[in-house]
Amino acid sequence: MTLKDEINNDPIGRGYSGMDDTEILASLKVEDRAFDVPFVTGFAVQNEVVDSEYDALTATKKLQLLSLISSDRLDPFGFGANIIKDIFTQGAQTLANLQAMRSILITREEELELGNVRLGAIERARA
Repeated sequence: MTLKDEINNDPIGRGYSGMDDTEILASLKVEDRAFDVPFVTGFAVQNEVVDSEYDALTATKKLQLLSLISSDRLDPFGFGANIIKDIFTQGAQTLANLQAMRSILITREEELELGNVRLGAIERARA
């Protein structure tokens, strides 16, 4: 979608028609769009594991976890995520930490891959 289409069609109802150019620019730069990350690193997963919860794991579960986090790329919604759910007990802080990693907030300009939108681009799109 182009910037012009975004402003003219307002597909998610941000209210562009009632905004001036500066307000549109500010709206595009607010981090309010949930984005599911396509992968996380094993190192990032390791940083979210609570030490006391790791210490409480059986030797087999520790090996499973170490095997998973040795990977450079893990799908946070795929097979590895399901294994991690089986490794830790329900309600574990580690699971909450990992759940929080799966989605991040991005801007509308990032979501649409518009690059770094500037005021002049909005003025041209509205012309």
